Amino acid sequence: MLTVRHIHLNGGEEVMLVHSARFAPGRGGEGRSALVNGESATPDTLWVSYAAGQSEEPLTGGTVFVMNDMGKTVARYDLGASPVPLDGFSATVYPPGTKAA
Repeated sequence: MLTVRHIHLNGGEEVMLVHSARFAPGRGGEGRSALVNGESATPDTLWVSYAAGQSEEPLTGGTVFVMNDMGKTVARYDLGASPVPLDGFSATVYPPGTKAA
């Protein structure tokens, strides 16, 4: 199992256990590869499955952290307009408007 922390564009967040996570880069739009053959723009998306054999659900916008079963962050995805600073990230950086407990 993996733990996924999704910090939404408005600064709200959710933490969930997932069976698998798969990143799909978007096409077109700011910060994304150019449109190819006139295809529609698609956002960067992290697809998660909550249980083995279950269909995947999309996560878009904000920032997503994927952690292993030991709580170590193994991946970080900026899915657009990230509320978390991208430079100098460390475990002590918090989203705007929040602070350590």
